[in-house]
Amino acid sequence: MKTWVKWCIAIAVIACLAAIGRAEVALYEHGKKVGKQECEEAHTKSDKKQQSKANAKTKGDLKRADASGNAQEKGRAAVDQFFEQLTKDSSHEAADSVDSCVLPDARLRRWNSANAGRVDTADQGGAARELDTGTGPAATGGNGQGARSGGESPSGGQGVPPARNADVQSAGLSGGQS
Repeated sequence: MKTWVKWCIAIAVIACLAAIGRAEVALYEHGKKVGKQECEEAHTKSDKKQQSKANAKTKGDLKRADASGNAQEKGRAAVDQFFEQLTKDSSHEAADSVDSCVLPDARLRRWNSANAGRVDTADQGGAARELDTGTGPAATGGNGQGARSGGESPSGGQGVPPARNADVQSAGLSGGQS
């Protein structure tokens, strides 16, 4: 074979390879462009789907909040109606003599002292203090040897102050309970 034929074949092969290369590059660029568009479309669809889910959830939340608010408003209206009825009923009733009864400050202090156990007012016409006998040794402060009054632990520490002890006992509890 002659040299010029070899050169012609080589040029034809190179031209074919260049054409194939250009075609591959063109196909790659086209695929890249189409792929990018498809990706953007997929993102747009996904965004729309997420937005519709968020809208549906928000609508559900609003419906639940509305129902809750309506129920609370109904409850408030029922309470208002109840108290309005009580006010109406009380305005139609005659005043009782006990309604105007007021305990003077000195007698109120004596009553509180008697309930606290600080003053025995039985000789002054007041109510004598009654001990709760069903509470056992805790009410008297005794839990064996070395027990301390006022709910204080045998190992030391601060006991219940007398004023607090009086409040607890007047509430119907024994000295160390709260």
